[in-house]
Amino acid sequence: MRLDLRARLRLATMVGAVAVSSVAAAAGHAPPTGDPFSTESAVLVPLEDVSAISIVGIRGQILISTREKRELQVISRALGAEGAELPVGIWVDGGRLIVAPVPGDRGGPRVLDVEVPKGLTIAVDAADSEIGIASEGGTVDLRGDNVRASVQAIGGSVTADLLAGTLNVRNSRDATLRLRATAATIEAMSGSVTVRATGGTVTVATGVGSTEVESEDSKLSFDGLLGPLHVTAQKGEAKIAGIKGGAELALVGTPLRMKEGKGNIVVTSDTPVIFEAMAASMHFDMDGGSLHGKGNEGILELRGRNTELNVESITGGMRVQGDGLTVKIVDVGGELQVEAVVSNVVVDRAANVVLKVDRGNVTLQRATGTVQANVVGGDVRIIDVSGSVNLELDSGEGEVSWASLSGEKDSNLVSKNGNLTVRFPVSGGCRVEAKSKDGRIDSDLPTVRVLEGSDEAQGPVNSGYRPIVRITATGDIHLLGAAKAP
Repeated sequence: MRLDLRARLRLATMVGAVAVSSVAAAAGHAPPTGDPFSTESAVLVPLEDVSAISIVGIRGQILISTREKRELQVISRALGAEGAELPVGIWVDGGRLIVAPVPGDRGGPRVLDVEVPKGLTIAVDAADSEIGIASEGGTVDLRGDNVRASVQAIGGSVTADLLAGTLNVRNSRDATLRLRATAATIEAMSGSVTVRATGGTVTVATGVGSTEVESEDSKLSFDGLLGPLHVTAQKGEAKIAGIKGGAELALVGTPLRMKEGKGNIVVTSDTPVIFEAMAASMHFDMDGGSLHGKGNEGILELRGRNTELNVESITGGMRVQGDGLTVKIVDVGGELQVEAVVSNVVVDRAANVVLKVDRGNVTLQRATGTVQANVVGGDVRIIDVSGSVNLELDSGEGEVSWASLSGEKDSNLVSKNGNLTVRFPVSGGCRVEAKSKDGRIDSDLPTVRVLEGSDEAQGPVNSGYRPIVRITATGDIHLLGAAKAP
């Protein structure tokens, strides 16, 4: 049989006895035309000038593997442990062999076991089938409808166009996938991964190269990627864990969860984002939605509109800018800058703080460095701080208190249209110089005297003369010791 098939293969190649349309040869998936040069259930074909094999129209179980010899082996039988032999046809077109049902075949399910030489290009087009491909050095091109496919192309690339079913691609170089309603897992890739998905799920794990995904109404998961990640998603949801190459994410209606990521991460979103235990430089542009998270060993920047921000334990500093924000920030190791309009801001434990809020309330407590706050149209509470405070308040009530005072920098507290309450710590000294333009000053500090007219006060606190705390207000000024502070 070997010599007979060799002769027939050479004859088909030399004289063109087999007619295959040029469209089919170019696509590698269209059914062949003309008569096959072989119609047998068990075929062993020596290959000389063949560089590709196409499997078209086979339904059932398709198993493809590689072999050392320069041969093609095909075994076809019915399903079951002792399935009957079922012939297949083999066509040749130039450097491509095509395996398909013989003319007149009813297209019933079968088991097709194929072995190909290393480096051969493999193309499969199937429906309602289970497909297993383990190749080495060649390209795999897979198309299907409702297939359950597993592909390994060591040293080669994988392309797929699938509707429904499942796909697992691993230990390959590159992958380019178009998926609809398909559950896909791509892992341990050495090259780039490109996915276009509608519906279904996409999981990409432990890749080395870049990953690019566009999706609609899909569930996305990325784990342990070393290369950069680029995602454009509508609807659906996304999860990221353990990435090291950074990411750019453009999300619409797609909630995002991130954990233990590194690199430069840029997120544009209108839906909730949650992060945990990150070590990244994170930049967010939010239109609506929310940003919640705990733990980032890097900086965090937010530009938001009508967004809720609730974050904790940011060691590398923060910058927040936007309008319509609801802000709660706890424990920032670096400098915190907030510039917001029509927003409410709450900060607990930060180093140096710079606040600029137009129409909104501010509460800041336990800042360890300098505080600079400019607030218009809102109330301000700056409580239990340790450094200097420079406050400019317009049209609101203000309260400032220190947990401790140092002699390094003076403080200036100004209220253009409102009252100020200032309380001083038990330990640490300073000098107070206060003046009210249209209100009164009262003091329970025994060494700070209210001068005649009750609109000026000055004197030391705890026998101190530096730093100087200068207080100016249009309304009333209340000077309190720690024991009397509200």
